[in-house]
Amino acid sequence: AYAVARQSLTDTTALNGRFVVTAKGLQRHRDGLAENLFEVLRRVRFDESARLQDLIAQSRVDADASVTDRGHVLAMQGAARGLSRGAWLDDVWEGPDSVITVQRADRDVQADAATLTRLAESFEVLREKILAAPYRIAVVAERQNIADTSGALARFATPATSGAVFRAFELPEPGAQAGLAWLANTQVNFCARAYRAVPEAHPDAPALAVLARYLSDGYLHPAIRERGGAYGGGAQYDTDSMTFRFFSYRDPRLSETLADFDRALPWLHDNGDAQRLEESILGVIRNLDNPRSPAGTALRAFYDELDQRTPAFRQAFRESVLGTTIDQVCDVAARYLDPRAAATGVVTDAGHRAELEVLELEAVKL
Repeated sequence: AYAVARQSLTDTTALNGRFVVTAKGLQRHRDGLAENLFEVLRRVRFDESARLQDLIAQSRVDADASVTDRGHVLAMQGAARGLSRGAWLDDVWEGPDSVITVQRADRDVQADAATLTRLAESFEVLREKILAAPYRIAVVAERQNIADTSGALARFATPATSGAVFRAFELPEPGAQAGLAWLANTQVNFCARAYRAVPEAHPDAPALAVLARYLSDGYLHPAIRERGGAYGGGAQYDTDSMTFRFFSYRDPRLSETLADFDRALPWLHDNGDAQRLEESILGVIRNLDNPRSPAGTALRAFYDELDQRTPAFRQAFRESVLGTTIDQVCDVAARYLDPRAAATGVVTDAGHRAELEVLELEAVKL
């Protein structure tokens, strides 16, 4: 089970949110599989306090360990937090805010048993809201088993007993945010700069995808890894948060890397290269055409339909990527990558406090 939210193609202020429950098994177990799919939410218990406390403690261990494993992702999510609703949600679900929330929850439940009770009660409220929501089912099976599996699902798809009223997924408008630095037990740095961009259906989206690859291979890898000594660095265009982001991974530098991010635009202006552009386009196409298993292909089609990413839309995006010119790449870079509009986030250690003050980054203990 997991939660996911995709940026709407038609409304930049909206995301399509859903809670997903999946199950897979052998055909001879289809009845049990179908029953479990519906009962997992209805019969789950939230009164096992010791078990819940153990899960929170495990979650904190995982969150603490994730800082050095994916510090560059945390830096990007934290930097982008104030740029869009999707970016804000990324931080709440998986970013620095998520780590801090899990740490606080672990401390609170150890200090006060009533906190655990209130948390369990909030889970109950969430369960009722989810059960009140409309749902869709995808069945992936061999052709001859589709009818029997669908019949089994129909038998167990009894109406929910929830008294909650369904409300569509909504997110608040994020407030403006100053640059932040998260202090952790790490001997290396993870740096990020983020810029507000556009959703996937925008005419500039294909060129932004190519721009990310062009800068990553042509400038950021040589500057940040080869000359700067970081384990890695690059650029990403993220359609669900509508942001364009620079990052470095396990980086011995901090200020110098942020300065390298800012030098990407003038470098691009002076380094338009047809062969590099072709390589960047092919790199984006490889990601779009990433091979999947038959089941993975079917599920991708199911979710694409829910999110209005039709085959026609996917094909049009692909063709636009293939037709991207160096002038388009330079144009979107000049319009979206203004260093004065950048949001900065770094994951570092307390030994860099003086440098953070010079950079005017607010330090937060992680």
